[in-house]
Amino acid sequence: MHAKAHSWACELKWSGRHQVGAGNTIGEEVEQVNSFLSRAGISTKYMSKGARADILSILAIQWNKRKFDQMESMLAKRYAKNVKRVTSEENTLEELKKAHGLNEALLNQWVSEVQQMCQVPEHSDDTQNKIEALYVCIKKRKHYLYRMEDSNKRRHQIRRKIREDTEALSQALENVRHGFSLPSTEDILKKDNFVWPWTTSGVTHLQLKKQVHDQVMLVCRLREESSILKEEMSQHIQSIKDMQNSLTVSLTATEEHGGKAALLRKRVDFLNRKLLRTKELFTDVLKGELPDEEEEEEEEEEDEDLEEEEEDVLCPCGPQREDI
Repeated sequence: MHAKAHSWACELKWSGRHQVGAGNTIGEEVEQVNSFLSRAGISTKYMSKGARADILSILAIQWNKRKFDQMESMLAKRYAKNVKRVTSEENTLEELKKAHGLNEALLNQWVSEVQQMCQVPEHSDDTQNKIEALYVCIKKRKHYLYRMEDSNKRRHQIRRKIREDTEALSQALENVRHGFSLPSTEDILKKDNFVWPWTTSGVTHLQLKKQVHDQVMLVCRLREESSILKEEMSQHIQSIKDMQNSLTVSLTATEEHGGKAALLRKRVDFLNRKLLRTKELFTDVLKGELPDEEEEEEEEEEDEDLEEEEEDVLCPCGPQREDI
């Protein structure tokens, strides 16, 4: 998520990992469409306005068609992977709870404390909370500096932000040195888990609370993702049924022995087979079973779709086709 490169308070407020109902979305779906359409940039910039619009329309239609053809297999694979990851992350959370002796009440208390940290105003008198938040933010940025960024420009921006936060941390530390004995800012940042003197009276270190909080949020979002995928499966099945009904209405209004009627009947038959296969695939994956023959069936279906490409032009899907 973009908020990973922002301040800690920004991440807690706006990161998709911390938004209820966001599931496990990457938040970059529009960029996937732009990446697909960008291949036309070199050729279309020399075309007339009408030709450019035609080429972009053809690519958009092809993108929608590819999504419709691969939707059931994509949803099934995502659901199967998500179920495995939910189990894995829940086990990780249980290990954290056992390692630190956490019960549900204490776990919820830690999550609440971390979420309240981001609500402290930037110019608040709560200097200790500000120092801990700056420390965590700087350590996190240094950790991900070469792991998540692949451009010198972006790394330069992060280094500049690290310097600014380090200066702010030094100023905040000067404000509390009269009451606590603290090493220099450089020595503090060299330690991975620095224990602040005001947290030695039984208060758990902020980084540990943040780690537990992030794990809880991850488990919650993965559980939401399972519910979202189930809903999308239901919507996909309903879209196929709506498409069938639309084509059936068109078929009744067409001459029985005409060429268009033959194409419509063939398309309806294809949708019937697609609906049966989709229901079987979703039923298997919800039971925890993914057919081994799935890839072979996908290849056969793609061959059939190529033959029916002209039918899609004669029988547009209308509102059932997913628009970009």
